[in-house]
Amino acid sequence: MLKKHAIAAGIALAFALPAHAEFQWELGASYQSGEVEGNAGMLDIDSDIDVAGVEGSWFFSSVNTEKGPLAEAAFLDRASRVDVSFEDGEFDGDVLDADLRSYAIGTRWVINKDSGWLIEAAASLDEVENDETESFTIGGGKYILENTSVVLSYTYSDPDFGDDIDIYTVEVEHLQETPIGALKLEGSYAYADPGDSSDTDNWLGSFTYYPTNSIGVGGSWLRSLSGSSSDTWALFAEWFITESIAVSVEYQDTEDAGGFNNNNLDGDAFVASALIRF
Repeated sequence: MLKKHAIAAGIALAFALPAHAEFQWELGASYQSGEVEGNAGMLDIDSDIDVAGVEGSWFFSSVNTEKGPLAEAAFLDRASRVDVSFEDGEFDGDVLDADLRSYAIGTRWVINKDSGWLIEAAASLDEVENDETESFTIGGGKYILENTSVVLSYTYSDPDFGDDIDIYTVEVEHLQETPIGALKLEGSYAYADPGDSSDTDNWLGSFTYYPTNSIGVGGSWLRSLSGSSSDTWALFAEWFITESIAVSVEYQDTEDAGGFNNNNLDGDAFVASALIRF
């Protein structure tokens, strides 16, 4: 109860503060609720999933919010930052029943705003019951245009079960101003090589339309190919109630088309989140 009271007090304080054109801290919280059902080989799966998370970012210098949509302030200002996050949740079902926990820390350092060169690094620990996966990422890239960036990265993932995994990723982000608002486009391709197991190709694309600097609506699509294929669709919306406070909602739907592993799993989830800047 103490934590809930503290969060409520912080939000109330933020509403009482005057609007700011800059920020250096960002704190957020999220809650996800969903379901996974279908079959995995000979097993029938029907599990609920609930995950709560918190995250925070510290920016090396104040971030200007006057360059476009508030949600894209850090991207447009070419801001450097450090991110930390924690998630805790569970699968609850007869067959698929497990506690989940995730810790992550990362940084994005824009070496020079004028040249646009940047470096990224991250580390994470994911726990599913007694199994752990450690991952480490290093990457680099550049703002090739005023509002366009390209980043290449390498991730080494070391799970307790199965082979180590090497992941190579290319990501592109672009924001386009139009007479009727702004449009953010993002795309990525990741190739995962788990040694003796089947390789995996992940394709991700998303768009966000901002009719105003305070409101964004959009969708995304993720396709994973590895013997079988799975598709995840998402629709989302975000609203900055003030320049310092935002709330967002998202719906996700996943379908596994099966394949050599005879999986046929469907899942959906609702995600609600909020953030505060100061």
